Amino acid sequence: MRYSKYITIVFLSILLNSCSDFLNPDPDSAIKTEDFYQTPEELELGLIAIYDALQGVNTNQLNDNRGVQVEFYVTEMLSDNSNTRSPDANDSADAGQFENFSVRANNGISANYYSSMYRVIYLANVVLDAMKTLEPEASFEKIESEARFLRAYAYFNLIRMYGEDVENLGLPLVDHVLTEDEKAIQFTRVSENKIYDFIIADFVKATEGLDDTFKSRASKSAAHAMLAKVYMTLDNPDYAEALVHLDQVATSYVLLDIYADVFDPTNELNDEIIFAIGFEDDTANDSQNYSAEFAATGNSSGLNYLTTDLHAKLTNFGGTNRGLFDIDSDDTEDKYQTAKHYTNSADDEQAGTDFIVLRYADVVMMYAEANMAGTDVVTISGTWGDNYNKLRTRAGLTAVTTVTKDELIAERRFEFFSENQRMFDLKRFGVATEILSAFAEANGYNFNAFDATLPIPLREINLSPLNTNGEPALIQNINWR
Repeated sequence: MRYSKYITIVFLSILLNSCSDFLNPDPDSAIKTEDFYQTPEELELGLIAIYDALQGVNTNQLNDNRGVQVEFYVTEMLSDNSNTRSPDANDSADAGQFENFSVRANNGISANYYSSMYRVIYLANVVLDAMKTLEPEASFEKIESEARFLRAYAYFNLIRMYGEDVENLGLPLVDHVLTEDEKAIQFTRVSENKIYDFIIADFVKATEGLDDTFKSRASKSAAHAMLAKVYMTLDNPDYAEALVHLDQVATSYVLLDIYADVFDPTNELNDEIIFAIGFEDDTANDSQNYSAEFAATGNSSGLNYLTTDLHAKLTNFGGTNRGLFDIDSDDTEDKYQTAKHYTNSADDEQAGTDFIVLRYADVVMMYAEANMAGTDVVTISGTWGDNYNKLRTRAGLTAVTTVTKDELIAERRFEFFSENQRMFDLKRFGVATEILSAFAEANGYNFNAFDATLPIPLREINLSPLNTNGEPALIQNINWR
């Protein structure tokens, strides 16, 4: 299923650029949501609008909501996995700041990602608030569960990149559409713990009200898999609870025999895919252009190259079948790009390749992580162990009997490179400073522990009213004060 863009017309007057506008729309909007949502069918249109916000607008303009189309900067480029076309330790452009670990509070890409995720949260709140004004119906349970899944997904992405471990600073927690008198809520950061409690509650509700009908929409299994990752991301990880949720992922999802088949654009939503955000080829409204940025071939010169570090390690240790997706760009220099986002579209800047959020390979590796339970090694065993070795053998590697923490981190890197997992993984395993400091030093960059957390975008700080000390009420992360 894909997400029609026409629904966004309904919200033209309320979907403005800043995060605060998404949380607190203009009360004089020509279209009031309480008047628009009167039936389950209309609420369904509201759900489609949330998916549209996740898709984002296919444009190079950072004053438009880009959604997941700019996520590779936050996760791949802000790591040891990828860099810009012309890497430069002194590059001060928005993209270069991710590459050299110097993202500033006024970075336009970061601001766009932040506001894009809050747009998802706002639209989910619109749907959930509207439900409270309508006559209860059984069909509302699925709508509520789906909206809460999408809200939790957006908050999970935000808290991992903009929350701050040092002072337990989370983010503004907005669980409904704000009134004029509630504006302060959007500028008040609550603790990380409260944000994670909120995320867990939303995903739990999703497990209760959803089924596994769709792969391009929220599902019960996707919610369970996301909960497993959330529980392992907590400051005090709950690996036992993670295992409970991994066990609930439907057995209908399996590993494909051939690694390349997972990313075949003619075989999207295959048996390995749990949740993907859908796009359509050669359409201005429902396509994406990140395929062009990753592209090993096509019309784009490419922005997002694999680092020489990833290329070398993938070639030597990642398995020949994974290495097939590490392709020479045919440039005059040795630059490598990924074929994972290859598209059949006539114009690779109007690509229809889906954005894979969750696939069964992730579940298999989370089993290894949860069974390792914070130690340094785990013995391969049972069904999950058989699947773990299938991941390796289909990649062209030999089977193993044990896996160390370092080996699992490397295996995830090789399996999921260019899939926007790397930075989240490094932070969850607690190795971001160690690995990225060494990578930065080898490449003439500087990295410290604070660089793994992005600054709150400056435009959000500037929108914030002043507190009694004459300072913005929205508190900036410590490394930018």
